[in-house]
Amino acid sequence: RAQRLECDARGLAASLRGIGTGAQPPLHEALARVRAPVLLVVGKEDPKFRGIADDLAKRLPNARVAVIAGAGHAVHLEARAAFLDLVRAFLEETRTSNP
Repeated sequence: RAQRLECDARGLAASLRGIGTGAQPPLHEALARVRAPVLLVVGKEDPKFRGIADDLAKRLPNARVAVIAGAGHAVHLEARAAFLDLVRAFLEETRTSNP
């Protein structure tokens, strides 16, 4: 969080304009065609993206949502160990179920 608070406002604005959610085309209709396993990881303190993850999980045929307590929007930075544990377990499960 401290690192994010040090970000330059111009850089953040440029990032949002270039790759923010408002700059990306909606692909909701295509989600039903994704057959790969999907793990959607969100922080418990980020209700907006928890809702988005829940919606995506309903649209993706082989998806699940994992919620990490004590983390917000930057879950991969705020709870790095828990995030890595989840991703490693998901990859191992995926590897063993789809050799």
